Amino acid sequence: MKTRKEIKALAREALRAQRDTSILLGFVYFLLVTAFMVVPSGLLALIVRAGRRSFALAGLPVYMLVHLAAAALLLVMAVGLYGAYLKVYRGEPVRVRVLFSALKVHFFRKLGGLLWMVLWIMLWGAIAYPALFGGAALLGLGARAGAGVSVVLGFSLLFASPLLLIPMIIKALSYFATPFILADCPDVGAREALRLSKRVTKGYVGKLFMLKLSFIGWAALSCLTFGILGIVFVFPYLYLSLSGFYTELRDKAIIDGVITREEIGLEPDDPSET
Repeated sequence: MKTRKEIKALAREALRAQRDTSILLGFVYFLLVTAFMVVPSGLLALIVRAGRRSFALAGLPVYMLVHLAAAALLLVMAVGLYGAYLKVYRGEPVRVRVLFSALKVHFFRKLGGLLWMVLWIMLWGAIAYPALFGGAALLGLGARAGAGVSVVLGFSLLFASPLLLIPMIIKALSYFATPFILADCPDVGAREALRLSKRVTKGYVGKLFMLKLSFIGWAALSCLTFGILGIVFVFPYLYLSLSGFYTELRDKAIIDGVITREEIGLEPDDPSET
């Protein structure tokens, strides 16, 4: 399996080979997220400010349905985004319209796979919810009543709650390959994609964490440039690196017998897999 530096070097090469496409993929998706999630909220706020609160309340169910539909579309397009960067990493020609064509093929399989992944991440995160809400409640009650013990307990619970999120973070990392599998392996079912992700990432969660951690500096620089650097370099570089890591994990899992070629829809004698 290639090292982190080798994967990132290949990602930079792929970015240079299809720089315009790599940048446009992330930028178009960002614009779609903004349009789908921000514009409806802005329109509702304008209606309320115009004094038509009753109209806004009557339209609230429609507003919620629009948001749910937008979220579903964005999730499925996210699978298309992962698949597009995976192709760019492999040197295959890609066009931005692949984001929209992803909506036409296996829509509910992709949506179901990502929702299944999100559900499990939330369930693992639920371990920290009692400490988080309990700490906030104790802190508020202690502050109002002047009870020092409640304040101390509240701070302690709030301090402990991030530690309780560690299992969720570990599990989320083990689910990392799910959207790639949904994009790369059309014969794999929604729930099976999550199971395969756990199998291929077993023993490599730490390396994946270090790969993501290596982009913190770039993320900081992106913030300093008001996100411009993120759009033109950091975002595509990160996703191409993750695509490379997934490719290495998948290939090694096949070689080690962790998964079979048939499980991910490859022919046993497929010469394209190395």
